[in-house]
Amino acid sequence: MVNPFHFYNSYFNSTANDAYAYYDQNIAPLPKNPDGSWDFTSGAFHNTPVDAFRHAYASAAGQYNYPNLVIEQIGYLHELFGSDPQYAAYNGNSPQPAGEMNMDLWNNHKGFQVYDNLASSLNDA
Repeated sequence: MVNPFHFYNSYFNSTANDAYAYYDQNIAPLPKNPDGSWDFTSGAFHNTPVDAFRHAYASAAGQYNYPNLVIEQIGYLHELFGSDPQYAAYNGNSPQPAGEMNMDLWNNHKGFQVYDNLASSLNDA
């Protein structure tokens, strides 16, 4: 059986690169290392507009690619468990503060709304 959290993390990480590329090409240049990879040490990728865009982009893309409840519910649990010290330690992370969890949930929700609006528009056409 597939672990839903491993699936979500794998999916979200691969979609994050697409979101960063879109942001870099269409919104504002993102910091890069000399080898062309994203410079995650720059501070531009965590709790910033780039982070908000990544959450919304991945959520909208997830609803497009997978059944709505699967991505929405697993995403919610991912953020909820990300605030739990045991779950975070299991994944080699520190628990995220409640405010960060709420911000991520809000940005995920905005991505679901974007998808719903686009899907509705296409159905009306």
